[in-house]
Amino acid sequence: RIGKVDELVPETKPFFEDPVIRGVMEAYLSPRVASFRHELETRFGLSKMAQADLFHFDNWRPICKAFLYLVDVGEENAPFRFLRRSHRDGPWRTRYAIEFDAAGTSGRYGHFFPQEIRALEKEQGWEEVVCTGKAGTLILADFRGLHRGTPLRSGRRVLLNNTFDLMNA
Repeated sequence: RIGKVDELVPETKPFFEDPVIRGVMEAYLSPRVASFRHELETRFGLSKMAQADLFHFDNWRPICKAFLYLVDVGEENAPFRFLRRSHRDGPWRTRYAIEFDAAGTSGRYGHFFPQEIRALEKEQGWEEVVCTGKAGTLILADFRGLHRGTPLRSGRRVLLNNTFDLMNA
């Protein structure tokens, strides 16, 4: 990840300052929402597993991201994956939210074991969405939901990431 990419590469500013994306985030989260992380993310190293390749949530508090694919991303190019409807509150989440705050980064920090995901998918009826797309594809997601990356099997994955929340407002 390269942080503050809008300062390093001014040509990326239109994405990070886009009024339509900001408007969606304000309507979904709050007019007080803050855009606080402006990053370029790239995935390299074929078949290398990362911690982010396990299903996890970024926070139980409201947090959303806008991803803009800068290259075509197919099944082989480490696409973003999301469990549809897992962003919704429910009794299943309480234990993980408490553990997230209590243990912080020294704990599981929102990460799930594969057997937990299998049980939750069955219990909650969630479906995995694989976010492939051409360069220019925009993905908006609520990162309270369970999501993961995937190992790169071919080529590359390069995207811009604009993160929004209320804690940094």
